[in-house]
Amino acid sequence: MVALNDIVQELMTNLQKIFMSEYVADIAIRVIPALITLIVGYIIIKKVTKLIHVKLRERGYALTVAAATSKLLYIILFVITVFIALGVAGVDLSSAALAGGTITG
Repeated sequence: MVALNDIVQELMTNLQKIFMSEYVADIAIRVIPALITLIVGYIIIKKVTKLIHVKLRERGYALTVAAATSKLLYIILFVITVFIALGVAGVDLSSAALAGGTITG
């Protein structure tokens, strides 16, 4: 009968091999900066849209106008942030790559 300790040791060895592989390291090098970009971008967007909302309300615009303007600005800035994060991750965003074709020159 195999001892539980041996099973755990084998599992830990296999997990270590997986996480120390070049493939996982390559993914981490691409994903971690992209996640940091998304998080920082999200924080900045929330602060900017809240500031715009407050300033519009102070200038006498209706609540619905201020809310709609800030939400629209939020969506636009978030889409830009996502594309920046994809660029940081090294994703090819050329029109030919997005269309599924190849660039020939």
